Amino acid sequence: MVKADKVSGRVYRISDLVEKPGPDKAPSDLAVRGRYVFTPGIFDALRQTPPGYGGEIQVTDAIRTLLEEEPVYGVLFEGRCFDAGETRGYLQATIHFARKRGWNG
Repeated sequence: MVKADKVSGRVYRISDLVEKPGPDKAPSDLAVRGRYVFTPGIFDALRQTPPGYGGEIQVTDAIRTLLEEEPVYGVLFEGRCFDAGETRGYLQATIHFARKRGWNG
């Protein structure tokens, strides 16, 4: 979840991120969907980020470090999202795009 200020249209400047907060700790109703375009500064931020949950380096933590060095922006997504990391979401996406291409099975 992000704390952000609207810049214009669907563009927001992010000032903080929280990885999977409870509803009472979320800074807003804006979430990160895991699609990124980074500047090269992310590599230094990743090197500075210690392992977190599960011993993994969390990209969210690296983005928080990057915020100290440069502005980070997000775009409010419009459209339909599918969680292709699970079987149900993958199948939903497959059927959705097949139907867009004329399949009626």
